[in-house]
Amino acid sequence: MASQGAPHPYWDTRPSAAWRGTYESHAAWLAATPDRPALAHMPGWHKLLVHTDMLHCLFRNGHGNDFAASTLAELALRGCFGGDTLEAALAAAFAQFRQWVALNGTETSLLDFSRATLSWTNSVAYPCLNGKAADCKVVLAWLASVALCFATGRAADGWSQACSAAAWAMAEILALLDRAGIWLTADQTARIAGLSKAYFAAYAWLSREAFARAACQYKVRPKPCPHRFPNAAEATRTLPIARADRCMLYIYI
Repeated sequence: MASQGAPHPYWDTRPSAAWRGTYESHAAWLAATPDRPALAHMPGWHKLLVHTDMLHCLFRNGHGNDFAASTLAELALRGCFGGDTLEAALAAAFAQFRQWVALNGTETSLLDFSRATLSWTNSVAYPCLNGKAADCKVVLAWLASVALCFATGRAADGWSQACSAAAWAMAEILALLDRAGIWLTADQTARIAGLSKAYFAAYAWLSREAFARAACQYKVRPKPCPHRFPNAAEATRTLPIARADRCMLYIYI
């Protein structure tokens, strides 16, 4: 949607960001690729109606999967769930998770927590939750309470504090989006922007800490990360379509 030219850092979400002035007009966008689908040429349709599929970009093929799996793996390794082996710890974690799901009236299609579920098959594989996007959302909400309880009384443990902060911020974002209407208010948009900064700051700390101890955790995916929440919040303020977290219909054009 943007023309090429001057550098436009993807992490720059300020109102003054250079890339904001590079948008092509709708007519130029259509002319650039004549074989656009017929939908793109329908009267009333505009390229600005194309929105990021937040649910799947973040929680199926993005950092949401990375955070959920890396956190679950590290909590298991740190003895949060008990168990004499990693497999036993993950089994105990899944039992707790299923109980939480039942108590909170939600659903999951996950059948277990295992190395396969976490895509964690060897020492150089980065954990990544292998499940539906909706499952990842549920796991992230559950992890917020687990990480907070684990961090309690561990003021000197930087990992526990950063993990708890990231999990809390993510859970707050998800809860806010679930409560929101079709439009996000200015207050909700500002809240999401603040929470996303807190989340990514904590995630960056966790990633650096893992790198320092040569652990393959908290994978960094440069482009899909910092700009997703602010941009989605902004887009949802300007167009009354596709809830930022529930855009199940994604038009690939």
